Amino acid sequence: VNNVMLFRMYVLLTVMTNFLVIIFIKYKPWKQHTKWFYISLFFTIIGGMQTQYYFSVIAASVCLIYAVYLLYYKKIKELILYVITGLAGVGVSIAVFPATLDHIFEGYRGEEAFQSFADSSLSNVKVLFEIFNRQLFGNMILLIVAIIVILLIVSLCKNNKVNSEIVYIMLQITLPVVIYLCVISKVAPYLTDRYIFNVSGLLYISVFGI
Repeated sequence: VNNVMLFRMYVLLTVMTNFLVIIFIKYKPWKQHTKWFYISLFFTIIGGMQTQYYFSVIAASVCLIYAVYLLYYKKIKELILYVITGLAGVGVSIAVFPATLDHIFEGYRGEEAFQSFADSSLSNVKVLFEIFNRQLFGNMILLIVAIIVILLIVSLCKNNKVNSEIVYIMLQITLPVVIYLCVISKVAPYLTDRYIFNVSGLLYISVFGI
């Protein structure tokens, strides 16, 4: 039963993570927002936080990038509604399960996480990177990235311009995954792949989606 519950939790975390990223890809920051954007964001934040605490890490990264884009396009009204929606989702999630704050800041897992985060070593990042590299790319990630960089340079020289929409999508997928990997490597109690299941698909897309 315990294994089933554990598997279910990280599958749900993967679903909520993917759904959050899909929302931000579907509703581009430079386009008109509808009520469904705010409704979807609100319930996704609640669902994600009720699933696993690590959802907050990827959500914060994705949401921050989107906020920067809204500022860049000077969509102040949308930014205000966006922030209110996000904070409302967090607030409702905590109201539904008030022990969240105790678990994060006062529980033994929270204390271990903060102590681990204070350690400046990057060895844990390397371990999780090796898990990604082995399981997703057959230990060929460096070769794959090198080929992609070469293709991007050739494409840029040929077209003499960068597709802003593609840049946004890749930033919204790749950068949060990198941030998540670095943070989780510092706070996770064990260096195991179950803590990075939720971003594995995003990393795969960020590499081959280009």
